[in-house]
Amino acid sequence: MSSEDLSVGSTEKWSDEQKWSYLVRHERIGELLVRQGKLTLGQLEEVLTAQENTTKHLGEIIVEKKMLTLDEILQALDKQKRAVETSEHSINSLKQKNKD
Repeated sequence: MSSEDLSVGSTEKWSDEQKWSYLVRHERIGELLVRQGKLTLGQLEEVLTAQENTTKHLGEIIVEKKMLTLDEILQALDKQKRAVETSEHSINSLKQKNKD
């Protein structure tokens, strides 16, 4: 599913599968760092390109390139984890309400 398929203005045209895919999609760490203003889109592209030739995690490369500190990466990962847990809790609550 492309980002065009998930444009906010067209949600009424989404299939149930598209809606579900959007609801359960979790923000990737690179997206989170760009949204927070910790990385530019250009920096993220640079890191993703570097990652193609290695088995290293994105955060490792970011720290190696001195774009962010290890502490900043760990804070972002914690925020990402909490967002996933909150999302999963919300989805499970919605599923339970639909069963009742």
